[in-house]
Amino acid sequence: AGQRYYFLAAFSSRYPITIPNAGLLYLTPDVLFFTSLLNPEAFMRGAQGTLDAYGRANVEVIVPQEPNLVGVTLYLAAIAVGNSNMVTSISQTVPVTVNQ
Repeated sequence: AGQRYYFLAAFSSRYPITIPNAGLLYLTPDVLFFTSLLNPEAFMRGAQGTLDAYGRANVEVIVPQEPNLVGVTLYLAAIAVGNSNMVTSISQTVPVTVNQ
């Protein structure tokens, strides 16, 4: 609770990122990952912020109405960062497939 969080996305979870003293972030560092890191509000509302008293956050993924995205799977995960700017926890990675 009270920690900063960052919600991230990637097109794959095949090549995880090792985060020292925290573990593996099962997101591949691809173009979607870097977009979610550097410009998260481009397709996610609430992608960065402070966890509530229960350690929760609300994030909304914005999927454009683009037919080429139907069937594409995105992988989503979050990290929490403590006062020392070190990652303190990593969420499970959740695959989400875009439907109509």
